[in-house]
Amino acid sequence: MRRSFLIPVMLMALASTLVASDSPWSQSLSLGLNLSRGNTESTQFSGSYAGKRQYEMSQLSLKANGAFGEENNTKNTDNYAAEAKFRRTLSGRLFWYVNTTYESDNIASLDSRITVGPGFGYQFYESETTKYDIEGGLGYDREKYDNIPAEDGLGYRLAHNFEHHLSSTSKLWHEASVTGPADEGDAYVIKAELGVQSQLAGNLSLKSVLRDTYSNDPILGNKKNDITLSTFLVYSF
Repeated sequence: MRRSFLIPVMLMALASTLVASDSPWSQSLSLGLNLSRGNTESTQFSGSYAGKRQYEMSQLSLKANGAFGEENNTKNTDNYAAEAKFRRTLSGRLFWYVNTTYESDNIASLDSRITVGPGFGYQFYESETTKYDIEGGLGYDREKYDNIPAEDGLGYRLAHNFEHHLSSTSKLWHEASVTGPADEGDAYVIKAELGVQSQLAGNLSLKSVLRDTYSNDPILGNKKNDITLSTFLVYSF
């Protein structure tokens, strides 16, 4: 239980060590903690790391996150994920990318979900305050649930990314993606994230994130929708 939650923490620590503070990377660490005591005893802890390096014609980004929670000594949250993405401009607003993700959710009996694949995208709009692009591609997908044989094969991915700076100290964003098998079946997974972040002082910010994961064909016992609302203290460096 605790070992699985340490994985994203180790990823964040490793990434922070590999990427020196004086390098051209933009990085942040986010931590969230909720405690309840009394009639109900609950503990919810979450953390994430994000790093991005911008080159002249390309961009490399790294992400890792995890969450752990208990209520009345019963585990009710235990998930983690990691993502790496390389993007390079082809010409004008057209770009290609390679994206890889890994995630696990012990509460949903998801042992692992892995996606690896290239794709193309188009930057519809980009200014000093607003960015919007879409992406799409094919790749390798592998999904493994507890006590169920793994399923893998050719998969597709469609996504969009929107970011808008409300002011010099605050921003909001929306990201969404849909993935599924390209060769057979009609199962798919939609992930959406809506967030807002505002600077408190110096390198410290406050961030609220609403995440929704929807599976149209969940395994027996799981609900189709999984929604979380989290608030984090963010340190940027």
